[in-house]
Amino acid sequence: MTPTRRVWEKEFIRRPPNAVWIFYFFVVVFFRFSFLFRFCSVFLSFFYTLLFHSIILFFLFSSFSFILSFLLIFLSFFFSFFISSSFFFHFFLMSFSILFFFVHFFLFFLFFFIRISFLSLLIHFFLLYFSTFSFIFPNFSSFSFFYFSFIFFSFVSSAIFIHFFFFFPLLSFVLQVIFNPFFFSHFSIFFFLFFFVFCSSFSFSYFLFFIFVSIILSFFFFNCFIFLPISFNFFFFFISPCFLFIYLGFLSLSLSLSLSLFLSFSIYLSIYLSIYLSIYLSLSCYLPSLFLPVFIFLLRGLSQVLCLQFLFLHFSLV
Repeated sequence: MTPTRRVWEKEFIRRPPNAVWIFYFFVVVFFRFSFLFRFCSVFLSFFYTLLFHSIILFFLFSSFSFILSFLLIFLSFFFSFFISSSFFFHFFLMSFSILFFFVHFFLFFLFFFIRISFLSLLIHFFLLYFSTFSFIFPNFSSFSFFYFSFIFFSFVSSAIFIHFFFFFPLLSFVLQVIFNPFFFSHFSIFFFLFFFVFCSSFSFSYFLFFIFVSIILSFFFFNCFIFLPISFNFFFFFISPCFLFIYLGFLSLSLSLSLSLFLSFSIYLSIYLSIYLSIYLSLSCYLPSLFLPVFIFLLRGLSQVLCLQFLFLHFSLV
């Protein structure tokens, strides 16, 4: 305890407190508690980031069934040249591939709902914390609740559309590879797809994955739906129009949401900018040495938001 502070405390105890001392006392308490609250909010944001990446790693390691299904597809493609007459062997591999495909489908949606719920709760907490923007929006909390509920349902519908657009043509490709052993033209595309799906588990390859996935999706769509030979498989010839009908339904749903997502992009990005800049300013006032980590955290958050918006808008307008 410094001598000056000891003298202040003695003077505060000996003399009756006047308005200046009361004002000084409340200012000190307010700034200390505000700093503590800001530090706790920043710590919660970093803790959320660590928790978010741990959830990503958990579901990526638990979604090795998806990679295993690709390996089973490769095995069925490889052994179909040697055991082309064994129908039960192909049926066994096909059933396991479809089983692992649906396991990955379930794991992705479980991971997706956990991620969006954590994200909406965290952003809602920050919006309630930075309630100084209430002079811009009179009912700021109700506005944020309505807005992020709308964003949540838009993300869910976009994810459903993307998976129906991506995995059903992929399932068509699986069936074609299993039942047609002379399918050399798709062999290189299969390895490209496996490479990009594997690379999408790392955060640094988001942009690479988003750039090339549209090319792969268009390739699989045109090869699995439009150029499907009639004499190839009688069963899948009747199933593919159902997939095409589901695709068109989700295409119309995503097109109706694309305009709203495009209009909400500027508000969404400005909210993220205000949140991260407020965190950075509250930290830099007290701890200037944290400039670089907060700046990296800001860039990573903005890059993830831009990647998500680019992905949803691109596949909604494609």
